[in-house]
Amino acid sequence: MADAIKFTKEEMDRIQDLRSQGSKLMLELGQAEAELFLTHRRIEQIEAAKEQLTNRYITLQNAEQELVKDLNSKYGAGSVDVESGEFIPA
Repeated sequence: MADAIKFTKEEMDRIQDLRSQGSKLMLELGQAEAELFLTHRRIEQIEAAKEQLTNRYITLQNAEQELVKDLNSKYGAGSVDVESGEFIPA
């Protein structure tokens, strides 16, 4: 078996520097992956909130249409002055 050869101090410094840089990059990649995961999770939460708000808006629009229909059948066509609370026939 051949005798082991020792690296020079400069070669060992370069090897250790490369290993250190590799470890640092792996840590940064892990942090980036964690941030990406948290960002996707936050987007999902925002999308769920948006869907709930959209559903509430649709419900509100339906209630408004129902009120207009009820008022039209009671008072006929016209408009409402919200400030005075008066109905103005068409």
